[in-house]
Amino acid sequence: MGQQDVDIDELLDMQVADEQTPERLLSQQQVGRELEQAILRLPPLYREAFVLKHVEGLSYEEMEAILGVQGDTLKMRVYKGRLQLSRELAALNPAQ
Repeated sequence: MGQQDVDIDELLDMQVADEQTPERLLSQQQVGRELEQAILRLPPLYREAFVLKHVEGLSYEEMEAILGVQGDTLKMRVYKGRLQLSRELAALNPAQ
C-alpha cells in the first residue's frame, strides 16, 4: 500500500510539473495579454458591461443599479462584447 501511495504522489507531481512548463506559462501570459488588449478594443458600452459582468462578477441587478440601464440592455451589451471578443481571439488563433 505504501508503494501505491508513492506512485500516486509521483504521478501527481509529474502532472503538476507538466502543467507548469515555461512554455505553457508563457503561452498563458500571451493569451492573457491578447485578451486584455481585445477587451480594451471593445466599444466603451460593451467593455463597461463585459468587465462588470465577467471581471467584477456583478449580477445584472447590481449592474442596473450602478449604470442606471435596464437589464435587457445590459445583457445585450455583454453578449455583443463576448461575441466580438470570441471573434477576435479566434482570428488570433486560427488553428483551433
